[in-house]
Amino acid sequence: MKETIYTTWARRDNHWVSDMLEGWRKSGKPFLCFPWILFEVHTLPVAPFWMYFYYARGRTDIPLLQGRVEFRVQVVSWHPDHKYSGNEICVFRGDEDGRVWFLCDRFEEIVKNDGSLLSLSDFRHAYGKNLISTMRNSIPQVILEAKIRAGRYYP
Repeated sequence: MKETIYTTWARRDNHWVSDMLEGWRKSGKPFLCFPWILFEVHTLPVAPFWMYFYYARGRTDIPLLQGRVEFRVQVVSWHPDHKYSGNEICVFRGDEDGRVWFLCDRFEEIVKNDGSLLSLSDFRHAYGKNLISTMRNSIPQVILEAKIRAGRYYP
C-alpha cells in the first residue's frame, strides 16, 4: 500500500491528532473525516494509502514527539474542498476550510520493532526527491524502511 507523510504539530495544551483519534474511537463510528488546511496538494496517490502524522520539530513543544511519528491512518478516499458527512462518519475540525478532506477507516499507534518512535530517517521519498524539502509544500509520498508494530488501534 502507498504511504504519505502529513506534517503537523503537537503541543502540551493541544495534541490535536491524539484528541482526534481518541474522539473517533469513542464515537464508535467506522469512519473519520478531517482536513488538510494549509495549501492545495497535488501529490496524493489514489486511495487507499497510509498517512503518517509527522510532528515538526519547530512547531511541537513536547520533546518526546519533536521530529517523530506516533500515529498513522488508513485513507480510503480523499476530495479537494469537499467534506465527507453522514451518520457513520466522525468529522473532526469540520468548521475549517479544508483544501483536502480525508476519509479514513483505521488508525494505528505505531513504533519501530525496538519500541522507539519513527523519525524521518525511517522514510525515503517514493520518487527519490529530498524528503524534507518536499514536506514544506506537499504531503509527499514516501516509503517506510523501518520495521514497525502497531499498539493501540481502531477499529
